Amino acid sequence: MKNRVFVLLVLLFIAIPAYCDAQESGKTGNADMIVKKDRLWILTLQGTLSALNINTGKIIAEPVEPNNNIVAIDTDRKGNLIISRYDRSIVMLDEATLTFKPLYTSPLPIYHVVFDQGNRGYAITSGGVTDLSTGTSYSPDTSFFINHQIKKWLVPSEITVDANNNIWLGSDMGEWGGELFVFDTRTKKFIKPEINNIKINRFPLITLYGVQAILPVNNLVYVAFDFGSKHPDGHLLRFTDRKPDSVLISNNIWPIPKVNPDGSITVWEGEYAGPAIYNDKDKSIYFYSHYGIMKGQMDKDISKADAWAQFEATKKWTRQRTKGWPVDVLRMAVAPNGKLYLLSQNDGIGVFDGKTFSLLN
Repeated sequence: MKNRVFVLLVLLFIAIPAYCDAQESGKTGNADMIVKKDRLWILTLQGTLSALNINTGKIIAEPVEPNNNIVAIDTDRKGNLIISRYDRSIVMLDEATLTFKPLYTSPLPIYHVVFDQGNRGYAITSGGVTDLSTGTSYSPDTSFFINHQIKKWLVPSEITVDANNNIWLGSDMGEWGGELFVFDTRTKKFIKPEINNIKINRFPLITLYGVQAILPVNNLVYVAFDFGSKHPDGHLLRFTDRKPDSVLISNNIWPIPKVNPDGSITVWEGEYAGPAIYNDKDKSIYFYSHYGIMKGQMDKDISKADAWAQFEATKKWTRQRTKGWPVDVLRMAVAPNGKLYLLSQNDGIGVFDGKTFSLLN
């Protein structure tokens, strides 16, 4: 395995579908996906929903009208597909009848819906977190802002619920960095992560870095940050009871010197990596990078090179070093059998079975 891939870390770039922009610009392509049993549900940039049989690769009958204006897709704890729509309504898909059941209508635009361990739903909106069972909304005050360059609630780049029913919300504003919020669903209060003492290259972490991935692994939470789209080096933190410790800094822990023709030395700044996911089937973290698919074994020290293995994807998917390209990978998902599915905007769906990579369509 090439030395330079050792500097990779787990970053996640989740594309939040911007329906208005997609409609105005006429964009086409994929925005998000969810794997459920033998079905792979796909949300398009146009705001429509379709499904593939992951065993045959064939299209399954689409839901009945109104199958449009969809902003986001999620699942509840029972495995039901939850749809957030541009009209601010939240509905549940009845897969037996392929019809939508109304659940809630929000006064604010909805980004996603998440569920705690008891299947209580929370809408993540432009104003904060809304408890769907009561309709009560919660917003962090300015004391919870870590990044004082931004100073506002942002569209989340990553949302997840940990084993203790805390909702973790990360955001990414590119060169402006990002933000990280934690909402305790039991006390209905925001909690400020203890992160102020963490620094990278003498600078405070959050001031410079945007959140790319939040991965709950048992009782731990891994959060990965990336310094903008043009400077792909990042930092992986591991949180225990909201207290972080540094797992790695990509361009500091594994610097790779390069001797230039004039004799000067350049240090590799760090690698771009894309979506990440934890696969409970083999107890490993996977993430996509411009060098292929990386697998980190959690029974080893993931700050060390021998914990990681590299697998090739297509050349088209491994040529870019900055995120956001139309052929770039937007999302990774794990099927019940442990296979990984990788969604790109314009270049279909990739499948990784643990050894080889192929295109589903």
